[in-house]
Amino acid sequence: MLFANTVSPIPITSAMTVAVATLFPRQIGRLAKAGTSMGVLFMQLFFAATGGQGRIRTVLASAPGLFRFCVVQLAVHLAVQLGVGRLCRLPLPSLLLASNANVGGPTTASAMAAAKGWVCLHNSQGHPRFHAPCMPLTTHHPPPRLGLPKNSQILPALLTGVLGYSVATLVSIPLGSWLLVNIAR
Repeated sequence: MLFANTVSPIPITSAMTVAVATLFPRQIGRLAKAGTSMGVLFMQLFFAATGGQGRIRTVLASAPGLFRFCVVQLAVHLAVQLGVGRLCRLPLPSLLLASNANVGGPTTASAMAAAKGWVCLHNSQGHPRFHAPCMPLTTHHPPPRLGLPKNSQILPALLTGVLGYSVATLVSIPLGSWLLVNIAR
């Protein structure tokens, strides 16, 4: 095996994928239409598989301390996110999508943006403002590039979650190795 006993293949494979997509955007862009359809299908399977296994009562019965810890952790995360975002005058939808991408990952963040129909419009000074259209995301007009509505926040939400996964993977592998070595002592 190419990576046996040296380095985890996950960050290397991720870096190679990002490099190929960055270096050859036109060639990889041809896969966008099929990739979008497959992505929606697999995202729905992901939601069904993870949601079907969740049992709040089981978690509360078997690990109430862990459940309380997670609630406190998420509450602190949201409070800091909204507080800093308000100080920086960032739009609430951007903050909520970033929070969702951080906690739930790219699939839930993009699903939230799609479900809310959030699009980013810019005022005359170039500052973003959000608008949730009353009409559904799909219309009879030809779809824009990648099949997403113009100025849709679906792709930024998805990319924010993927960036979080990438950074977390690169940080967690050496940190996990260090912890395992130091805990084993």
